[in-house]
Amino acid sequence: MNAPGDAPRTYHSDLRRHQAEATRIRVVEAAVELFGAQGYAGTSLARIAEQAGVSVETVRNHGPKAALLRAATEYAAFGLESGGDWEGFEEAQPILAVASKEDLVAPSAANMTAVAARGAAVWRAISGAATSDPEIAETYRALCADIRSQNAKILRIFADRGWLREGMTFQEAVDFFTVVISFDTYIRVVLVEQRPVEEYQGYLERMLRYLLGLG
Repeated sequence: MNAPGDAPRTYHSDLRRHQAEATRIRVVEAAVELFGAQGYAGTSLARIAEQAGVSVETVRNHGPKAALLRAATEYAAFGLESGGDWEGFEEAQPILAVASKEDLVAPSAANMTAVAARGAAVWRAISGAATSDPEIAETYRALCADIRSQNAKILRIFADRGWLREGMTFQEAVDFFTVVISFDTYIRVVLVEQRPVEEYQGYLERMLRYLLGLG
């Protein structure tokens, strides 16, 4: 039998944790929308608080502003924040389940296109702010390093299956993959040049076929 008060303490602890998680999501989702629409400089903590329906102090507790921008970028693209692993990402499961590299191309390109589309606006905010704000520049570099690390994990899976192009070193493959699927590539092709998303996805498919030695 539990000691008196044990169950209520556990219940209230779980409730507080769930409430805190829900508040965190509201704050980050508000940051996604505002940073994407107004940029870093144009977004205040007060505006995020208003959008999220919480106090400014609550937003500060989830900050600072630079950390919220990083969280917003990760959440917009991947639905998770720092510490998440690509293999646990819901959209990664169909890719991990394919039996051949030929079957890998289409779902991978579709997944990468979806990620780029979700994260492009906030990525513009963080990459733009990095040019003039040293704190954001450091956050941006760390985020780029994390993305490259995740890309290396993806390609390590492919390499272990013998799927990477012959004659290309692993680091060359990571460099190639990181540039091809970057948010910057999507931004240039779709948002700047205003080419159809389907054309961008087709480009990804061709690049993946090259990386996998299929053409």
